[in-house]
Amino acid sequence: MLYALFRWPVRLLLLFFFRRIHRIGVDHVPKNKAVLFISNHSNAFMDPILIASFQEREIYFWARAQEFKQPIYNWILKNLHILPIYRIRDGRKLMNKNRQTFASSKQLLAQNKAMYIAPEGNCTVEKRMRRFKLGTARLILEIMEEKGWDFELEVVPVGLNYTYHTKFRSEVYMQFGAPIKVDSYQELSVNDRTKAVRALTNELEDGLRSQLIIVKDKADDELAEQILLLYRNSNTQSYWPIIADNERWCHDEQKLATWINTLAPAEKETLKQRLDQYYKKLERAKITDRALAQQNKPALGNFVKLALGWPVFLVGIVGGWLPMQLARMTRNKMVKDIQFWAGVALVWGWIYWAVYSLVLVVALVIMWSWWALLLPVGLIAAQYLALEYQEIWKAVSEDTIYQKWSKGHSKQNRVLKKEREAIIKGLGDYS
Repeated sequence: MLYALFRWPVRLLLLFFFRRIHRIGVDHVPKNKAVLFISNHSNAFMDPILIASFQEREIYFWARAQEFKQPIYNWILKNLHILPIYRIRDGRKLMNKNRQTFASSKQLLAQNKAMYIAPEGNCTVEKRMRRFKLGTARLILEIMEEKGWDFELEVVPVGLNYTYHTKFRSEVYMQFGAPIKVDSYQELSVNDRTKAVRALTNELEDGLRSQLIIVKDKADDELAEQILLLYRNSNTQSYWPIIADNERWCHDEQKLATWINTLAPAEKETLKQRLDQYYKKLERAKITDRALAQQNKPALGNFVKLALGWPVFLVGIVGGWLPMQLARMTRNKMVKDIQFWAGVALVWGWIYWAVYSLVLVVALVIMWSWWALLLPVGLIAAQYLALEYQEIWKAVSEDTIYQKWSKGHSKQNRVLKKEREAIIKGLGDYS
């Protein structure tokens, strides 16, 4: 009941939080078989929320046991289909309780249910993948032995690739890979369980790695973001659809990240210097890379949208400002670890918005009429259109500033365009 109650509001919130959600390879997800989703873990509970919210089937999860300590949290989490996993830091005696979680998980999969596990265990905000814990492979082999090796268990790797992990109105590539076949481990599992667990863990890692945008060296993070920003700004994007399946963009970013990983230290340093100089020139000119790359003249249609849309914009801003500010304040007060920022802001945003809307509806029903019950629907529409309005305003402002600057600095404009083109051409073969 609680799971169903949360699913649609959370899905709606995700469409507000992200500017665009790319769902790639969804055909790999079975509809009626037992399925185990595995993903990287770089954005706390935003990761399972993203996967679960856009599946028609209900999904069951693992989460660290310390979150279940308070009775109210224990009730909420269990009703959201979350099962506790105990770690060594919780005490070796408590780790015995994992047997019950394993038993419950195997029972769910045996009933052709869907589960999600993040095999890395801990969460770190980064474009990297850490070594898997062995528990996922153990669970898979145990259920195959108990149900028989002809049991159809689909293990689907899901790469969650955030353009920016904690940034509001960023994008995410949710890439589903081909199911990993586990029936080939029968003989090895019978003869040497430990070896089978490690071998399967390695295959799970390989399957997920192929779905990820990976920057191997943390020292290259800034370089990678500068390059990926150049690529994104080279692609013209419309405001719709919100849910997309642009496989090419995701694969291009994977290729760019792989290319960065292969560069020699001296090559990286030279490229860093070129990019730093380029971005400093943009900053001094007070123009953006997007405006330079696309060279758009502000469209008449956008001016019309801005002129006619400001009343809706004001309603949306006023209607959503208080819940958004309260969610940010709560997140900043409660959360120290950056990996929890997005998820906590999302949940508290939903709570504050629900309470805020309820208060408004009750007040307007008393003072006006029962038509006020439609207010939440109107607020949702107005608040989303207000976000689009802000993005149009930002784009028009950037394009206007660039057009004015380029007319007065034509020589500098040509130099910057050539410099950008030269950098793009030198980024390896990602086409």
